[in-house]
Amino acid sequence: MAYEPSKSKNKGKGRGLDGPQEPDMLPIMNLMVVLIPVLLSAAEMVKIRTLTVNLPVAGGGGGAGANDQNPEVEIQNLEMSISVTKKGFFIANKSSFIGEFVNLAEPAIADQIQVLKDAFSSDEPTELNTNPDEQAAPKKYIQANYNDGFRKEDFEKINKALKAFREILEIKKLEFPDMDKIIVAAENDIDYQTIVSTIDAVREFKKGKDEYIDLFPEVELGSY
Repeated sequence: MAYEPSKSKNKGKGRGLDGPQEPDMLPIMNLMVVLIPVLLSAAEMVKIRTLTVNLPVAGGGGGAGANDQNPEVEIQNLEMSISVTKKGFFIANKSSFIGEFVNLAEPAIADQIQVLKDAFSSDEPTELNTNPDEQAAPKKYIQANYNDGFRKEDFEKINKALKAFREILEIKKLEFPDMDKIIVAAENDIDYQTIVSTIDAVREFKKGKDEYIDLFPEVELGSY
């Protein structure tokens, strides 16, 4: 018994072959539905931060030009600065290094002086001073070992030292026009991340989980 030929689009071109059919996209769609959340969960989102810094003024000398124009008006500036070197951090103001405060013996700022002693302490052995009348040599910098960057503890020393120094200024009721400004300078071989971490350390002090205290929020970049 002969059967009737297929009535498909291929009629006459074969023995009842079916015509072209669209591919089943459902398995691929299911795969995409699973892959998209997996890829999003595995992706690392980049956090963008901005640091507000001021570039040095060309030809300026830290505001000294205003005093030269009018010698009768003398404005006392603090002129805080921190220099980043491979052997540590030099923190100074216009007249002295803040490490020199460790030799003071004032009860009102005893706690702050102790914080400075801890920050400026050196791990290297020092010669014992046998003369009680001779004052110990002033400590000029926070010692740190640079090995493609400094440790987190080194930046914490900066942070605590500057907080103690601000408290000393407040206790002594000393005010300056540039109270919130600090100049950050670094040697040529210091990497960029170290400079950024130094800026973070001098700008604010983290008091609590979400509470911050301003130290020197106005940061200027200087040359070493």
